[in-house]
Amino acid sequence: MKVTQDPSYLNRLLMYKGVFTPEDLLRAGGDPLTRATYGYAVGSWYLLQGRRDEARRLSRGWWRGRSGRPSGTSPRKRTWPG
Repeated sequence: MKVTQDPSYLNRLLMYKGVFTPEDLLRAGGDPLTRATYGYAVGSWYLLQGRRDEARRLSRGWWRGRSGRPSGTSPRKRTWPG
């Protein structure tokens, strides 16, 4: 498959498939949108795997925008399931 635009979504799917590890995506870096995409994907993966502490760590650091909170969210406190 030839990817002509942003490969970050394909890489995220490949992580879910097992081609990449979550750590591979987090080390990949990139522009803010790519880092947010990878951070969200890995955080979701960690939650699905029952690794809540690691998911929380990512939510506090990887996909924060300039305002200090994830873009597209309101400033109110987010709650975690469970």
